Amino acid sequence: MKTLRIILIVLAALAGIFLIMGLVLPKDYQLERSIVIEAAPEVVFPYVQRFEERSKWYSWNKLDPDMDTALEGPDGQVGTVYKWTGDPQTVGSGSQEIVEIVPNEKVRNKIVFEEPMEAEAMDYVTLEPVEAGTRVNWGFESRFPFPWNALLPFMGMEKSVGKDYEEGLSALKELVESQPKAAARFRGFGMQVVDMPERHFVLLRDRVSFDEMPQFFERTYGELTSALKQAGAQMAGHPSALYYSWDEEEQMTDMAPAFPIRRKGTFPSAFSQTTLPAGKAIVVDYRGGYDRLSEAHNAVDAFARENGMTLGAPAMEEYITGPEQEPDTSRWLTQIIYPVES
Repeated sequence: MKTLRIILIVLAALAGIFLIMGLVLPKDYQLERSIVIEAAPEVVFPYVQRFEERSKWYSWNKLDPDMDTALEGPDGQVGTVYKWTGDPQTVGSGSQEIVEIVPNEKVRNKIVFEEPMEAEAMDYVTLEPVEAGTRVNWGFESRFPFPWNALLPFMGMEKSVGKDYEEGLSALKELVESQPKAAARFRGFGMQVVDMPERHFVLLRDRVSFDEMPQFFERTYGELTSALKQAGAQMAGHPSALYYSWDEEEQMTDMAPAFPIRRKGTFPSAFSQTTLPAGKAIVVDYRGGYDRLSEAHNAVDAFARENGMTLGAPAMEEYITGPEQEPDTSRWLTQIIYPVES
């Protein structure tokens, strides 16, 4: 009985210490790691904005490369949800929802963990321009209610989770810095000649007058969105447009508003599908309103001629940031891509 009494006293003392620690220790927890990448913020930003790019440097993807993932919504936009289900002993299951985007500055995601334990956290990545390039700060914020906050000193999160963040940032740095550097600015635009991967699109193609293009975009994007839902497909990127010809004299264009998809699927007969093959391409990141896009296209054409390149078709515009995400036209980002014929 004496031994039992001592055990009970010890347990009571430990429980008391545990409760006192819960009352004294903070309930809010934050972990953050940083790294400097030799690239401008606008170069780094797409790699932290889109889940498709994050999967290339997230350290947890290496722990379970066979985990199932799904994307609900267009990648890289507020409201889009990324879900994963994997080994419960390593990555578990849960979801991330993009809740805030400040182009070239910040992305915040709400994380909901389901397995191996239920929890919530706010993940964030911020970009700061520095002399050497961009300082990337990656971290999370979470709240541990009383009395479980007393466990924080014993969970070793700074060491274990901090290591995951450091490895992820190192992989991000290697990924970004391994990309081709932008060429010297040409007519005010930075030109890159890159190796583009194979890409699949669902689209609606027609010959349209320049005056009718805004209405054509509005109608076809709505129809494409409905077609994706009907087919149970996910958009694997940003809304785009493919341009097969551009006739200034007749003020007409043969074009196709298009949504990128991961693979070809079954869509209503009114919709076409196409695959753009892998190959060399000239890429320009254009910032500003759509009224000056032609200047960037003309610069690509001149750049190709001066460098002995032959441009192929279709040319592509990918609308990464536009009026739906940002009212300030100076922050709109359109990526212009021209295939280069070998």
